[in-house]
Amino acid sequence: MSVTVDKLTAGVPKTLDESTRLSVKRTQLSAERTLMSWIRTAFSMISFGFTIGKFLDYLANQPDSRLPLGEHNILPKLLVLIGLASLFIGLWEHRHLMLKLGDVEGRKHVVAPIGIVASLVALLGLLAFAGLFIPI
Repeated sequence: MSVTVDKLTAGVPKTLDESTRLSVKRTQLSAERTLMSWIRTAFSMISFGFTIGKFLDYLANQPDSRLPLGEHNILPKLLVLIGLASLFIGLWEHRHLMLKLGDVEGRKHVVAPIGIVASLVALLGLLAFAGLFIPI
């Protein structure tokens, strides 16, 4: 299956030479892969923190529990907050690079679908963080 250069560089203006257009496109794709890695890491930390928090809530509410109520939630909340922070750092880094690439191409950056996914994961993280304050 053959892919033409025009299909690969669909968003890059024709004023740049072919090798530069391909370089810009490769850099854009690399930035999206990097953002996907940030999303994967953040999602793992958020879900892991939420799961640990709810499990510790469950253990603390058992009749023979030795866990003090309320003191066991520091680590899960910290994990969720670190996951959210890493997601926002990844989004900022991606947006900054896309704006720089837009200057090279002579156009403004449009919102990529991966940015929407990252925003949805951030919303999920905020809900998970709020959920840690609600007992089972």
